Amino acid sequence: MKESESQKVTVNGAVVQPGIYPISSGTTLMQAIAMAKGPDTKLASDRVAIFRTVGQNRTEATFDLGDIQAGKVQDPQLQAHDIVVVDTSGTRKFLQDISPIAPFAVLGAIF
Repeated sequence: MKESESQKVTVNGAVVQPGIYPISSGTTLMQAIAMAKGPDTKLASDRVAIFRTVGQNRTEATFDLGDIQAGKVQDPQLQAHDIVVVDTSGTRKFLQDISPIAPFAVLGAIF
């Protein structure tokens, strides 16, 4: 019972529902992202990082979700306490940030 309680990963960044999720042996990156309700379609890029601490060393590995989905690279298995971060697309973030003022910007250009 204690082993299953400690088997958790953090999924953060541009996902619909960031949080800490329980995993079992063999849980993959794509499965963890699915637990977080998937990438935020308005903000996410295909880049994902997995941060893992082994002893005193913290490592990072980056992956491309499109490559995993296309079968070009294997879907990596996660370990307890991994941190998954889905990157934000700079262009999408900019468009998201500017969209509330975009109509006013156009009006300003007219007058």
